[in-house]
Amino acid sequence: MIFSYDKKPFWQDLDVLHINRLPPRAFFVPYRDANKAISNALPQASDCVTMLDGEWEYKYFRSAMYIAEEDIYSSEGYAVTEIPSCWQAQGIEPPVYINVAFPIPADPPNVPYENPCVIYRKKFSVKREKNCMITFLGVSAAFSLYANGKFVGYSEGSHYVSEFDLSPFLKDGENTLAVLCYKWCNGSYFECQDMFRNNGIFRSVFLTHLPEAYLYDLLVKPVTDEKKRGRVYIKLNVCGTAEIKLTLTDCDGAEIASKHLTAEGGISRCFFTLDKPRLWSAEIPELYRLEVTVKSADGERTVRQPFGFKTVEVKKGVFLFNGKPIKLYGVNHHDTHPDRLSALNKEDMEKDVSLMKSLNINAVRFSHYPPHPYMLELCDKAGLYVVDEADAECHGELFMKEGKNYFSNDPAWKQTLAERADRLFERDKNHASVIMWSLGNESGAGANHIYAYKRLKRKIFNSLVHYEDTHSFPCDVSDVKSFMYSTPDDLSKIAKNSDKPIFLCEYAHCMGVGPGGLKEYLEFFDSEKKMMGGCIWEWAEHAVRQGGKLKYGGDNGEYIHDGNFCVDGMMSPDRELTPSAYEVKNAYRPIKAEIVGNAIRFRNRNLFVSSSIKAVFTLVSDGSPVVVKEENFRFDAGRDKVIPLPFCGDGGECFINIDYYENGSPIGSEQFFLSKKKYVSATTEKYKTEFTETDSEIAFFGKDVTVVFDKITNTVSSIKAFGSEFINQYPQINRYTAYSSYLKGFTYNLCRYGIDNDRYKFAEWQKNRLDDIWNNVLSREVIYGEDRITIKVASTVSAPKVSKLFTGETVYTLYAGGVSVKASIYPARDDIEDIPRFGMKFEMPPSFDTVEYYGYGDRENYPDFLESAKIGVYTNKVSELSYDYIKPQEGGERVGVRYFRMIDEKSGVSLKIISDSEPFAFYATAFDPKDFLTVKHNYELVKKNTTLVSVDGFYGGIGSNSCGPLPFERYRIKADGPKTFSFRIIPEKR
Repeated sequence: MIFSYDKKPFWQDLDVLHINRLPPRAFFVPYRDANKAISNALPQASDCVTMLDGEWEYKYFRSAMYIAEEDIYSSEGYAVTEIPSCWQAQGIEPPVYINVAFPIPADPPNVPYENPCVIYRKKFSVKREKNCMITFLGVSAAFSLYANGKFVGYSEGSHYVSEFDLSPFLKDGENTLAVLCYKWCNGSYFECQDMFRNNGIFRSVFLTHLPEAYLYDLLVKPVTDEKKRGRVYIKLNVCGTAEIKLTLTDCDGAEIASKHLTAEGGISRCFFTLDKPRLWSAEIPELYRLEVTVKSADGERTVRQPFGFKTVEVKKGVFLFNGKPIKLYGVNHHDTHPDRLSALNKEDMEKDVSLMKSLNINAVRFSHYPPHPYMLELCDKAGLYVVDEADAECHGELFMKEGKNYFSNDPAWKQTLAERADRLFERDKNHASVIMWSLGNESGAGANHIYAYKRLKRKIFNSLVHYEDTHSFPCDVSDVKSFMYSTPDDLSKIAKNSDKPIFLCEYAHCMGVGPGGLKEYLEFFDSEKKMMGGCIWEWAEHAVRQGGKLKYGGDNGEYIHDGNFCVDGMMSPDRELTPSAYEVKNAYRPIKAEIVGNAIRFRNRNLFVSSSIKAVFTLVSDGSPVVVKEENFRFDAGRDKVIPLPFCGDGGECFINIDYYENGSPIGSEQFFLSKKKYVSATTEKYKTEFTETDSEIAFFGKDVTVVFDKITNTVSSIKAFGSEFINQYPQINRYTAYSSYLKGFTYNLCRYGIDNDRYKFAEWQKNRLDDIWNNVLSREVIYGEDRITIKVASTVSAPKVSKLFTGETVYTLYAGGVSVKASIYPARDDIEDIPRFGMKFEMPPSFDTVEYYGYGDRENYPDFLESAKIGVYTNKVSELSYDYIKPQEGGERVGVRYFRMIDEKSGVSLKIISDSEPFAFYATAFDPKDFLTVKHNYELVKKNTTLVSVDGFYGGIGSNSCGPLPFERYRIKADGPKTFSFRIIPEKR
């Protein structure tokens, strides 16, 4: 056996971080032909690289302790797989999602001897050469490398580059590599991130063929002074004796300077001076290029290194980039794909960066590990501010008896943490996009962080050091004050006495419906000078596609998991936009307007770039567009613009919509009231009516409508008109779960179901049984008029097991053209803090599956989720109202609604529900909302033979309490006072 219990294996030995691994360095790809140097970060583009991606043999072992030497030499028992890939995507092991906990017993520094391992084998042919380097861009969690049966070395640190000198082990002709990939190692205690815990060779592997002399490492340090002069300091680490030519190219590709050096091994230094260099920013990603050609007797290699000039500084607690107080409108990014898991390919990365730019995102935090080097190159070129984070998270220590700060204070782990910070910097040090280097995430804070911080500070330039987890153990290891999910009110108090900029490294948790409150966060970012901005959690939902269905934690029998907590992105796993993506895009829009008197003031959030923007102004009257004007504007960087208001209201309810376009693409929109509609009590048509009454019901006959009031259930149980029944006479949704009673007609609706951002608040609502309310009738009063009948029903709103919650009164007015409903509740207890909604729900036949409404649209929206919504007239199918969430939940609400119609397209009849006072909200679905509490996946939902409608006079905000704060106070429905709303129901025939 290769390993024995008598001597610690590498992966068990805390003192062994690597064996024979080459020193960390800047990542770059050399070329034989400089004209082919199209990328500095894609090895497959280079003509002096042999890619080893593709088919490899593999063999799985339940424990590395079972591996014998003959397993490395022999192909017996091996199957074939593709590299890069993850075990969990290839069926070698099932996927496992964990948020906080360690996947192994928390017994640091030990990991189980029952440590699964895969041996990967690859045969390839090369000509033996003096200098051949092998590079692994990412292997989880650790690996040993063998070449032609001989041990080459060992490395750990899943998301880092690991390189070895392969030259002594190669032979002419066919060679065989064997990689022993271990599931766990000591370093696994530092890789406890909120993600699917994947393993394998998940990034590319390649050989670099080098001549006798070659460039090993390169540092490009561009700086500017107060007189705007630029200087590019260059540090070269050259192996061997060579002639070196350095060529400097400007942002337009023109050569502007060159130098020649002679290197005899070791470090060489030089510099270039530039007058008024163009500065890099996310708005104008100006990149210069340094070309380094190393020529020796047996050949030459060229490296093209892009770089950018920038300044990063802090003055009086304000973060300044290139002298301007920029704001970071950012997002957190994990490497995740439903089919490839952590193994993102070139197209995946390009798509992510392109989508971020299209959604007005200007910053990305790579949480919680270094990304593929190509992602940094894309950020440099496209323009994204980067928080580059070390692969260091010890979140599972929260469950250890030693508690938080164990790994950050135990000296035995000092080098583990410091090396991870060092390797991060060394790999990515030449990237213009990196503005902060993060020591990691959720690992406590202490002496080891102080040590790592000081080492890193000696190296960095034009950037800051970031670390968030210092609040429970204060220590000065971050150049900014970083927080997660704090509210603007909390941050405002901190800002008053802060000498450092404030950064929200995580906020606005995009789990399921929501997040709410982006408007308030962005207003705070823009108004508070010390606020740098923040990064939304997170970019894309984590899910694994199995059998064509998207799965999450717990779907593969995991002994420990965190369910759907990974399904928390603003993009679907396939990178389709969710409702939150549209909300984020508009919240982050670069142009923001306000009406001031009879003018519009536009504020340009861009501080460096001047833009040509087309603004389309639309006058909307009572929901319909009536006038459209277009104007082209030149927005100078950082400058406001004021123009006269292009429209005035025409007497109805009028709005002005503004849609912004840049280079033909939409970049944002706004809507403003010009004149608001005043709601007055409804008047109904005078028409002599008739009625009949029995012991069980009152039947009312209007002009074209027949309404039945059920005296047993005390609600309107039937509305008929034009040959159609509008109330489902065979209800599908059980209103009272304590017994089998299916109610025809109207009942109170005080709860909402399964929304991730209600996950903590719902327990309180459920404790008070808001999800199981009964309407216990106390009295009924019937007032007969010549043209109407008014029925007042007094009741208690109660639930099994708890004291009564509210008293209620519902007033039904049956008149010639339909029904008027006025609903009221009054608190009966003082221990109910708030409720998510107060509405009236009823069921309609399933044929009423088209909705037309006048309110906020055209996607689902909520009181604190309106950044991308506009008031107008919209039409949807009921099935289209709600987004298809992977974990089912009650989405699809529309707020600010003046009226809506439920339409049966086949018969041409509809039921119009119109506000009798202030705008209301509504919701329609073919599902039972209570199923959202028990059904785990969208593909398991079963539609009912009905259309459930809820008319909501009061509807609470969403917030982001799946991980962040509750909805802000102004969006919560307090239960300490009476609530009343009213609406009319009018059957129609088209």
